[in-house]
Amino acid sequence: MQIYVGNLPPDISAEQLKELFGKHGVVDDAYLVFDKASGKPRGFGFVFMSDANETRVAIRAMNGYKIKDKRLTVTLSRKKGQQPARPMRRGSNRHGRFQKRQRKERP
Repeated sequence: MQIYVGNLPPDISAEQLKELFGKHGVVDDAYLVFDKASGKPRGFGFVFMSDANETRVAIRAMNGYKIKDKRLTVTLSRKKGQQPARPMRRGSNRHGRFQKRQRKERP
């Protein structure tokens, strides 16, 4: 199962992430996401664990865990098409752009 780990400090490595989650079960793999243009870490990564029970235990234990003055956000990862739809903001069209308000004429 794939676990999303967010709010990571910029100087953490994939091996350190694997070691942190390894306390709660067998970690198959762990990787960090880097910016393509700058090569700097984007502050999140993924951990792969094959056992569902160990995955749940790791998520409960590591969500909110403080590392280098940052609290981790740990959830079960979702595929790109599974994110919930965001509600439209008032005054915006479906692309998130604001529309000009039309003035009402006074009688």
